[in-house]
Amino acid sequence: MPKKPTYAPVTNKTKRCPKCLTSWQGTKIPDDVKHHYGNHTHFSKLIGIELPSVYDGIHHWKCPKCGEEFPRWMEDGKGNATKRMFPD
Repeated sequence: MPKKPTYAPVTNKTKRCPKCLTSWQGTKIPDDVKHHYGNHTHFSKLIGIELPSVYDGIHHWKCPKCGEEFPRWMEDGKGNATKRMFPD
């Protein structure tokens, strides 16, 4: 079985796909609902994959353009990847 390529960790701060380099920035959040989204200015195109039998929340990420899937990482207070949430 061929080994999967290794990419930089995907976190909430990741702006584009590490494989195909497509931007994940979506449309602008309308001003009248922006207060519901913290300090974010745009929606995200990044797809969060849930596996209810494994974890109640996002288990890993998927690029909507190329379909590559990326592991979810724990982050420190600044959004930097610290460790993988789930082993392979």
